[in-house]
Amino acid sequence: MIGQTLAHYRIVRLLGEGGMGLVYEAEDTRLKRRVALKVLSDRVAGNPGLKERFQREAESLATLNHPNIVTVYSVELNGEVPFLTMELVEGRPLNELIPAKGMDLDSFLNLALPLAEALSTAHEMKIVHRDLKPANILVDQQGRPKILDFGLAKLTEETDTTLQTVAMSNPLTEEGSIVGTAPYMSPEQLESKPVDARSDIFSLGIIMYEMLTGERPFQGDSSMAVMSAVLKDTPLRVTDLKSELPPHLDLIVSGCLEKKVDDRPQSAKGVRNNLRALQRDLSSDSVLESAYRAKPPARGKPAWMMPVLVAAALAIVGGGAWWLMSRGETAAPAQEQAQVAAPQDPRKMIAVLPFENLGDSQDEYFADGLTEEITSRLAGINGLGVISRTSAMQYKGKAVSLQEVGHELGVEYVLEGTVRWQKNGDAPSRIRVTPQLIRVADDTHLWSSRYDGLLEEIFSVQSDIAEKVAGELNITLLAPEKEALALRPTENMEAYQTFLLGKEIWNQPGYNSSNFRRAISLFQQALDLDPDFLEAWTELSSAYLMLYVGGDGNRETLELGAQALARAEALAPDSPLVIVARGYFHYLGHFDYERALAEFRRAEKLVPNDPMVPEGMAYILRRMGKLEEALEQLRRALLLDPNNAHLHLHLAHTLNARDQYALAEASYDRSIALFPDGTEAYLSKAKNAFDWRGSPEEALSILGQVDHLASPQVAESKVRFLMYLRQYDDAAELLASYSPANNQNRLALMRSYQAQMDLALARDDRQAALAAAQAGRALTLSIITDQPRQAVPFTTVATFEAVLGERQAALDHLQTAMELGQTDHFYFCGAIAWAPAVYLLLGEKDEALDLLAATQDNGCFWDIHRNDLKLDPRWDGLRDDPRFQALIKSKNPG
Repeated sequence: MIGQTLAHYRIVRLLGEGGMGLVYEAEDTRLKRRVALKVLSDRVAGNPGLKERFQREAESLATLNHPNIVTVYSVELNGEVPFLTMELVEGRPLNELIPAKGMDLDSFLNLALPLAEALSTAHEMKIVHRDLKPANILVDQQGRPKILDFGLAKLTEETDTTLQTVAMSNPLTEEGSIVGTAPYMSPEQLESKPVDARSDIFSLGIIMYEMLTGERPFQGDSSMAVMSAVLKDTPLRVTDLKSELPPHLDLIVSGCLEKKVDDRPQSAKGVRNNLRALQRDLSSDSVLESAYRAKPPARGKPAWMMPVLVAAALAIVGGGAWWLMSRGETAAPAQEQAQVAAPQDPRKMIAVLPFENLGDSQDEYFADGLTEEITSRLAGINGLGVISRTSAMQYKGKAVSLQEVGHELGVEYVLEGTVRWQKNGDAPSRIRVTPQLIRVADDTHLWSSRYDGLLEEIFSVQSDIAEKVAGELNITLLAPEKEALALRPTENMEAYQTFLLGKEIWNQPGYNSSNFRRAISLFQQALDLDPDFLEAWTELSSAYLMLYVGGDGNRETLELGAQALARAEALAPDSPLVIVARGYFHYLGHFDYERALAEFRRAEKLVPNDPMVPEGMAYILRRMGKLEEALEQLRRALLLDPNNAHLHLHLAHTLNARDQYALAEASYDRSIALFPDGTEAYLSKAKNAFDWRGSPEEALSILGQVDHLASPQVAESKVRFLMYLRQYDDAAELLASYSPANNQNRLALMRSYQAQMDLALARDDRQAALAAAQAGRALTLSIITDQPRQAVPFTTVATFEAVLGERQAALDHLQTAMELGQTDHFYFCGAIAWAPAVYLLLGEKDEALDLLAATQDNGCFWDIHRNDLKLDPRWDGLRDDPRFQALIKSKNPG
């Protein structure tokens, strides 16, 4: 078929052949791109069963969207013969890249981590590969692995009794065989037992073993001998073959190779988390690790041990920060490392899982509120590490084992239970709460009880549960802790119920101004019923503050938040609730970083289990340009809140600002996995990918994953990348579908007007540019009036004024932006970075070039990147200047 045309695909060359058919490289003559074509072979095309299997393969593949899984573009027919088109990957199969003695540790982790991540994504969609092996993994020219041939994947609910024999060495399984290739098959596959995702984990274990050692764990002189080894033999450990490998890695690999499916990791996500924790512990990102690499470890100690020993020494003298930091994005995988690093640390880790509501479904908020209150009371106990509500709530309604929860959260104990709220008409309401404390390691129930009583007794129940848990864990409560446990937040139960309703709405993920306003209304209702309700005042203050910061409020909104905080301070100025709220108000309301840090440092001594404290410190330190310290605080927050998508997002932002694009991408992916309906992680992941690899097409592909959310911010970002590709008509059509009239957020409106103006200028449509600039200028001036400390609106209004020909006004506003930008080395610095664009709009090219040359990469998240200079049409006026070309060739001028 070489040279022939199939539909609108011109066949270029044959790539491979197997029992299911032929795979060709082809050119898509419509879209002008190269693709891979998989065509059902003639000898099986007439078999209805195999055609059905081919169709099922395509349908399974089409649901997968992951950068480490080959992408399916379409399923088509050529007469009666079906074929599918797929992403064409330029690279070599993994089996050709494994050295005779195995890979070095860095190379191994750079491949194994994305493979585990890809499997995790597929398994979450209930798709199992069933034939995972090195020949089915291509490594592209950038060193990224791509899993191929998910054609043998099956939805886990399906069964197929028509497949009977085993393929031993052929890269593609012959039809009529057990799905899989024997040297990489799980015991249950060889025994024709039901197969699920854990079979892929076994295959991944074999592949990892071979990558590390250069040898397969199960060997034999014949097909039957290999099958027997898989079923019966216990292979040598990877550390037996390469003693320099860390023992923790051996545990990961050997765990995947357990014969019994229940003894293996129950998800690929768990494998991924373990590998990621190991990578963090060995990463050069750590100052200690850098020092270790510069000086060889003492004789007799393997290389991996030195960072752990140094961390232990730090913990002994009271530092302990490094091992907290090393636990990274999820606490679970590094729990063992933390215990080795600081064996004398007395803290015990516990998670309070969402209590199950056994009453009316409308009372779900009450059960969630009870869970949060118990979590809060436990968090005030010294010697106890408590996972935050945000992370624990991720398990609500999910059927996961306690072992998996313990592993993922890094906890030794779990508190779970049920709650029933019984309403009896005019009679007093009653509650029944049945908590139980469980040790994760052996599923031992350490304590359980049942509380039956009036609703008014709920606070006593919460206190007693926290006290009993502390007792069972041999933690002695100090007098102040007992007093704190006995506190009642309010005496008015109606106020309490209203407050919990507000919290349920307030705790929803993502920024939603409508939710904030509803929460504000409920907090205010609770305060009308009880004006002395301290926590309601602090939450009301925080809700107003976030509404203001998000651009949906004005100076009056900020003042209302300040008034709510003042009421809280009048009630209890030294309460941790008030101290934390005050810290955030100094930070976000007034940009007073030193006062905010002082509040947070005071709070961390009072509430060591509140992740909002190190989180707030991280954001402030970041704006002060102290990225290393910020990373440490973010990881401390993640220790207590490992499933917080927002924290993973900001960890990724910080890594991106340090040009650590691979680590940032992994953290963006983690944030997306935890909160797939948010848009910010996709927006930032697209930016990170573009900064890293300079491909607008890749960025657009990432943004395309959230088309269903219809976000104006996503549309505006896509418009930018379409402009980089000079696809102006497509950009205009997309931008028109998200006109300012459809968006009520003023900051989003401002960005929309700027996108319209920039697109009009790129298309040389002066009238449209002037109209957008005029409308944008008026709006942005109103934002400046309400938020005079935000630098970005000043830069934006300067661009509008430059287009309108108002030179002096533009330069005045630009000067203010640059002054404000000096106070924020993470976000506002972007105002300085984009100042050259204002001068270019004014026609002052020399000044623009001077500013570009002076703008160096200083850890700013919104700096101008080299790839922006290459493709952004806003810089077209400078392209012929040799100085501009020299800037592009520099490492990263912005």
